[in-house]
Amino acid sequence: MMTFTRREAPEALPASARGAGQALPLALLALLAAFHLTNNWLWRAANEVIFGADRMYHLVSSLAYYDILKAGVNPASLFDALTLSGYYPPLVHLTVTVSYALFGVSADVAAMTNSLYLVRFLLAVYGIGERLAGPWIGLASAALASLFPIVFAMSRYLYIDFALASLVAVNVCLLLRSEGFSRRGYSLLYGLSFGLGMLVKWTFVVFAMAPLLVVLTSPGSLTAVFRTPGLRPVLGNPRRWLAAVLLGLAVTALWFLPNVQAAVSLPLGYGLPALSWLSWTVTIRLLLASFAGSAGLPTSVPSGQRAANLFASLALAVSVAAAWYLTRIDFVQDFWANAYGKPTGRAWGFLPYLSDLYNEHLSPLYAGLLLLALVGLAFWRWRRTRSWRRFLDLGVDGWALVLWVVFPYVVFSTRVSIVHSRYIMPILPPLALAIALALGRLRPKWLRGLAVGLALLPGLAQFAALSFDALAPLHERLPLAEGLSIQLPASGRTDRGFAVVPDVLQTVDEERRGDTAALGLLVNMQQINNQHFAYDAYGRFSHLFRKELATVGTGHGVYGELFQCDFVLVVDPPPHYPRRPEAEATIRHLLTTPDDTFHRAFDVIKTYPLPDGQRLLLYARRYEEASLAAQADYEVLAGALLPVAAPGDAVVVSPPEAIYALARYGDGSLPFYPLRMADGATPDGEGAALLDKLGQDATRIWVVVDTQASPGAGLQPWLASRAYRASDAWHGPLQLLLYAPAGHGAGSVDLAPGGRSWRNGISLKQALALEGDLSPGQILRLDLVWRAAEPIPEAYKVFVHLQAADGRLAAQRDAEPLDGTRPTTGWHPGETIADRAGLWLPADLAPGDYRLLLGLYDAATGERVPVGSGESDSFPLAVVRVEGDVARILTLPGN
Repeated sequence: MMTFTRREAPEALPASARGAGQALPLALLALLAAFHLTNNWLWRAANEVIFGADRMYHLVSSLAYYDILKAGVNPASLFDALTLSGYYPPLVHLTVTVSYALFGVSADVAAMTNSLYLVRFLLAVYGIGERLAGPWIGLASAALASLFPIVFAMSRYLYIDFALASLVAVNVCLLLRSEGFSRRGYSLLYGLSFGLGMLVKWTFVVFAMAPLLVVLTSPGSLTAVFRTPGLRPVLGNPRRWLAAVLLGLAVTALWFLPNVQAAVSLPLGYGLPALSWLSWTVTIRLLLASFAGSAGLPTSVPSGQRAANLFASLALAVSVAAAWYLTRIDFVQDFWANAYGKPTGRAWGFLPYLSDLYNEHLSPLYAGLLLLALVGLAFWRWRRTRSWRRFLDLGVDGWALVLWVVFPYVVFSTRVSIVHSRYIMPILPPLALAIALALGRLRPKWLRGLAVGLALLPGLAQFAALSFDALAPLHERLPLAEGLSIQLPASGRTDRGFAVVPDVLQTVDEERRGDTAALGLLVNMQQINNQHFAYDAYGRFSHLFRKELATVGTGHGVYGELFQCDFVLVVDPPPHYPRRPEAEATIRHLLTTPDDTFHRAFDVIKTYPLPDGQRLLLYARRYEEASLAAQADYEVLAGALLPVAAPGDAVVVSPPEAIYALARYGDGSLPFYPLRMADGATPDGEGAALLDKLGQDATRIWVVVDTQASPGAGLQPWLASRAYRASDAWHGPLQLLLYAPAGHGAGSVDLAPGGRSWRNGISLKQALALEGDLSPGQILRLDLVWRAAEPIPEAYKVFVHLQAADGRLAAQRDAEPLDGTRPTTGWHPGETIADRAGLWLPADLAPGDYRLLLGLYDAATGERVPVGSGESDSFPLAVVRVEGDVARILTLPGN
């Protein structure tokens, strides 16, 4: 890359150009712009599936901006729009709102807003090329840049990166034409473009900084600007400072007085107006200094004028950019986290970006041509200079263009969290200029013309092959550009078969049971993701809420959130989400585990086959809403249940719809079962079959009863004769019960062969432990047989206690016989009563010997009944010896 003066410019192409001047090149440039705008409209008309989440995000954001401004444009609405986003600057979205107001609201209108930026892009590239080597080089540069695949591809999407590339090119063009800030008009336009560029995207500064530094550090520039005579007009004149202070105050008051409450709620609070006043005061003072100087020619501009132009342009850039950066200074934290703080770590991007330049930005065609151009330019320049010192003396323009490419490439490649091809798109204009300059050095004219034609015609063929579906087969036969941004309008990745989002929303709207509904999204495809749903639902389906489940990061419980949704959309087969392992694991679990809590609570209501062989499954809740206990009660119950639940446990929930309130706290490892009841009394046929099956399969059964929604009065009596209750706790209106299934005993142990009698006429005829060995955390099941010698007027409770050697109570179970279904007041003399008791051994039971005690006490007074004729109020059934992970039941001699 080198600087050309007018004398060094190559002869015009074609020969008649000298007489035509710039009129013909500019006319052809207008035709070039019209060509691209027409093709973009045709592409948009054929396109139905928008590929990618970010461009959908910007579409949704543009609707939010439009909603703010469509009712009226005034200081308050402008301030609200300007400060709406705490991450992205607002210029592109505000531009789209103008298009909406003029042409209506649609994705096509939003994307065609890029037309403004495309025209600016072409004019800027043309302007730089014209400055370097004449109008035909400018035209060739613009044509080549427009045929770079990522340029014409990105001009069809609402990505802010295309506007960024456009503003960067405009900014550098104005910088070079300012002649080192000696031209006031170009200097101030440069400052304005810098500020506007920063309002497009924060990375603008990375592309604009190096060319600016080249200009500022050029020989004599800083010396001329900063010497005392040059600074005196800028810093002197108190009356101008007073005028600037008053004008700055007026601008600040007009902007902030209608927005006081909104401003104080922002991070800088009351400091925001003060900083704005300072910024505009300095800017206005420097603008006054700039306009007070003499114009003059570039070679005779006084140093004071250059200083005024420089400082005025920079101050203008700061004040324009500060309109968003001061108000939303909190963007820094999120920006830093995304750029350098992703949990997946940071990476080098040098080789990936070179690959992107070859495959996607330039294509193999133009990458090869660029390499030839750079070699040719280097060879040509070496022949002219014959020394490294002169070879590297590229001048201000040359080094500005070189560093325009090199500096951002290094910054974006150095240990960043995300490497994405579109991030370096703004470095492409200098590459087009290099090719055009190399072609312009060819002699004779016919060879130069042939070379230009050979450069453009294959590019046009590639443009057509990458723009029209009918030419898609060429992509398979030729080495054309490829990448995420290179897309046909309605083939391959943009096939219309992916356009299922509207039907999903319509189905959810028709099937919802309430005024609102929540749709959980376990799909994050480029064609179908949360942003697509957000855009299609905006306004029309505002009563449908979305839960973005597929894109949550590490450490986030995805599974439980499914139960907060009324509908769930799942992609099949499971995708690979390396940065979102929980989401991937949840999808895989749902698709490979049909007997799962989720499948017991949701049914597939619709399937969507996709063109790439995948499919989407739309699930809906199986059970209707009920008047359940408060969600806070379920949260407390879950906090008590989940820490003590163990593998092999099962949780039965009644009524069935309570499963959505409780399972949201789980991770899928603990199975929940909705229990149907017959008229709310006892389990119906399906419910009874479920409990019988769990009695065979589960180690322990937890039962949750929401007594506010369904008293379930018949459930506990039904379970009393089929299981061993070990725990009964209440959490508000929620009852949490723990049972050991009857199952099969693993070698029962007779704990009381001779029986025992109590003074109240009750005698124990049999006490069997259904297992001799078990583990801490399990439930010791006891079968007890009672008999009464006479009527029992008092209600007695049976207690089973596990007592440590020091007398401490390690576990207990107190209940009326058979869980209250056979109270002692109803016993008949001589009747045999079969009772069951479950004793829950603590999971952290310390090694040692424990006494297993059995006794009776008056349920009303708590007074214990003595055993036999002695003074003891309990009967030692056995010793429980804990050794390691085994609790062994040892019978006592004499029992």
